[in-house]
Amino acid sequence: MLCSVGCAQADAEPNGPQGKLLADQEDYSALAERPRQGWEKWKYLPLGDGWLSLGGESRTLYDYREHAGFGRFATDPHGYAQQRLRLWADYRPSAYVRLFGELADSRVAGLQTRPVQATDRNPLDLAQGFVELSDGQKAPAWRLRAGRQQIAYAWQRLLDPRDPANSRMPFDAVRLLTRQPRWSGGLLWGRPVLTRTGSFDDRANRDQRLWGAHAEVPLSPSQPKAALLETLYLDTVQDGRRYGGVVGEEHRHTLSTRLSGAVQGWDYDLELIGQRGHFAGQRVRAWQGTLFGGYTFATTTWSPRLGWRMEVSSGDRDPRDGELNTFNGLYARASVFDGSMISSNVRAIGPELVLRPSERLWIDMYVLKLQRQSLHDGVYAAGWRVLQPGDANDARDIGTRSVLWVKYRFNAFASLDVYAHYTHAGPFLREGPVRGRDSFYIAPFLTLRF
Repeated sequence: MLCSVGCAQADAEPNGPQGKLLADQEDYSALAERPRQGWEKWKYLPLGDGWLSLGGESRTLYDYREHAGFGRFATDPHGYAQQRLRLWADYRPSAYVRLFGELADSRVAGLQTRPVQATDRNPLDLAQGFVELSDGQKAPAWRLRAGRQQIAYAWQRLLDPRDPANSRMPFDAVRLLTRQPRWSGGLLWGRPVLTRTGSFDDRANRDQRLWGAHAEVPLSPSQPKAALLETLYLDTVQDGRRYGGVVGEEHRHTLSTRLSGAVQGWDYDLELIGQRGHFAGQRVRAWQGTLFGGYTFATTTWSPRLGWRMEVSSGDRDPRDGELNTFNGLYARASVFDGSMISSNVRAIGPELVLRPSERLWIDMYVLKLQRQSLHDGVYAAGWRVLQPGDANDARDIGTRSVLWVKYRFNAFASLDVYAHYTHAGPFLREGPVRGRDSFYIAPFLTLRF
């Protein structure tokens, strides 16, 4: 729920670095064909028979909350600061071999009301480090990649590098990637990396593993952006998973089908996810459905986009029936920037307005009505922390959340974001063992990138 279909967050200026979510997806090989000026000299450095590309990013964020977890969690009265530094190098010694490495350093200051976690602080560690072999073509049809890497698929509803957090999450994985004339896809096997608060101490999480397959097909080859069909299958095992008071090993089979596109001012994103498996002797049967869409008035002042958001995730229907229906987003991006609520047993529906006052300024505003999907399951924050148990009351209404995201690009290398939301707590949060309160969150952050 972070960003709309028309989100400009990842847009890059034509006279600057590509600025992709995953740095390893940037490709500057075209710079070999012309004289390089300024920053371009760092992006293409001839080295032996190959070339080297260097890049980096700094993000400084101020985090302020009132009534975190709707009053359930302690809050720093003056907020706290985060600093994240990333440096990466992409070396192509030949047309067949690629070496990619990234170091990251994340630190926090002023956090007093809870223990510092690895998502807050992870000083100097290997964020990515992989070897990639390809068929040697300029646009490789086949690539084999092994090592530590960050992964994102489609809308990141199941696999995401955890960018809003101060410390990103990589995987130690092996991937086979292919790009054919009419489709692309790949296979994946690996484990998530367990990030820790020390230096160079991150290790593969031995309690979790996954494998899967992904494919995408443009339904209209002449207009590839008009309709893109994607499917993702994941087989995941997570030991030590907790639902309510039950802890055990969870094995889920997850299948996602997504149809997205943009044509004649309209954009849409429809995704259906189904889950089967078992957990602590119970069957798993869960699902999620999302529908985002809108229309952009491109010739109108500020190019307004009127949109609609709908995300519905299943919750447990009966704690005593031997079947678990709570949707697990696995390694999805947070539904909001601060992780105050995850997309499990939640209906989030509402309108959206996106404005572009200039090429450098982007404003996204939306309001979501939040409800429980099942009256027998609770709602959860990041890390599966219970915000209110399912048996607290019979109310369906969680509350109403208003979100504002403003982004301003100073130039190709610097941008300032302000992300904020206010949530009016509804009857489900206010009545029960936890007396929920209205919550407020704001996070301005400055990003520098080369």
